[in-house]
Formats: sequence, C-alpha cells, structure tokens
Amino acid sequence: MHYPNQQVFQKSVVNNTDSPVRRSDVVVGIDYDADINAARQVIVEAVTPIKGVEPEPPPLILVQELAPSTVQLEVRFWVNSRRQSFLQVTSEASQAIKEALQAAGIEMPTEIYTLSFRQGAIDTISAIVTEGGDKEES
Repeated sequence: MHYPNQQVFQKSVVNNTDSPVRRSDVVVGIDYDADINAARQVIVEAVTPIKGVEPEPPPLILVQELAPSTVQLEVRFWVNSRRQSFLQVTSEASQAIKEALQAAGIEMPTEIYTLSFRQGAIDTISAIVTEGGDKEES
C-alpha cells in the first residue's frame, strides 16, 4: 500500500515557482508640470544599467496616483537576488532614479499643505508679532 505523503517524503520535490528573480517596486513623485513620458525615459535609463537589475522583462513605469502635490510613479524592475543583494539593488535604483530626475530638471516636490486660519486667529497672531517686534531688548 502506498500513501501519498510517503512519496513526498521519499522523493525529491521540484518547486517550479522557486525563482531567483524578484520584482522590486520604487515609488517616486514628480511635479504636475513635469512631462511624464520624459520622466519615464529618464527612469528607464537610470535603472537599466544597475548591476543586478534584469534586462528582461524591462523596467515598467506606471502612473500610480494623482496625489495632491505630485504625480506618483511606480517603477517596477526585476532583480536577480542570487547574484546581488535585493535590498542593495533596490537602494541603488532609488538613488539613481532621484539623481537622474534631478539632473534632467524634473522636480520631485514634497507634499504641500495649505493652512486656513479664522480671522480672529490671524488678528491674534498679527498682534503677537507686532508686539514682539516693537519691544526693545533689555
């Protein structure tokens, strides 16, 4: 009599999904005035030559989100983690993306927040600033 588990324990198991190649994702925000296609080209040229980034499939740049202050781009590329450290390659790619976008004049603004004050608060702040500016130091 043969038991299914007996075969698993007595034979070699081949895992056909075990792959040394892993996908990495880096998200970068660019200015709304930036040319998205130009940014894509700059990013591809920055990521492709990095040691450990697989040439196939090529890097993919997707518009992930239209955030309040930036257009969020998701950069997907594949790393052979048996040849190079996955985290190190991802870090090098992130740095290369940032530096390449800066060199191309494509801005990566930080989030912008708008603060609204009631008139009473503005009057109070104005009075504090005025009083503080008029005082002489002792």
